[in-house]
Amino acid sequence: MPTCCTHPERARGIAAGTGLYYRIAVDEITRRHLVIGRRLLWWSGFSVVAGIIGILTPWPVVQGIALQALIWGVVDAIVALVGLHGTRSRRDRYPDEERELSETARLRKTLTINGYLDLVYIAVGIAVIVIFRREMFPLGNGIGVVIQAIFLLVFDFGHARRLPSTRTPWYSPHP
Repeated sequence: MPTCCTHPERARGIAAGTGLYYRIAVDEITRRHLVIGRRLLWWSGFSVVAGIIGILTPWPVVQGIALQALIWGVVDAIVALVGLHGTRSRRDRYPDEERELSETARLRKTLTINGYLDLVYIAVGIAVIVIFRREMFPLGNGIGVVIQAIFLLVFDFGHARRLPSTRTPWYSPHP
């Protein structure tokens, strides 16, 4: 029997020739995790570059927006790199369907919670805009928070929606 499986039922399934079914499922889950990490890394790179360019402008509103882009970009890059590292390290081991499914459920939950937090960030950004509407640099910071939070709201809820919430037959850990 193959040694890559922890459950005897799956080991028998792989020995009987159904292992490709599980390998494809694990590969698809891993691919989705990598896509999410890469997309976040692209956004963070764009945010950092835009932040650096914007800080060099003479306009305080743009500098405030740019500061938020730079800060959020660095944080997003750290989150993306940690996520990509974890996904790649799991991918390099033998496939473990149960672990991949639990990681996917955890990622879906994390993205959903982050989506709701993004709504809070949008509210805070709007509050900063209203409170500091006459002070240009803080106004720009509020606008920057809203811009970043709107992107992350769409990103988080969009990706959470695409991940399976329950085990469908395609993701079933047992033959």
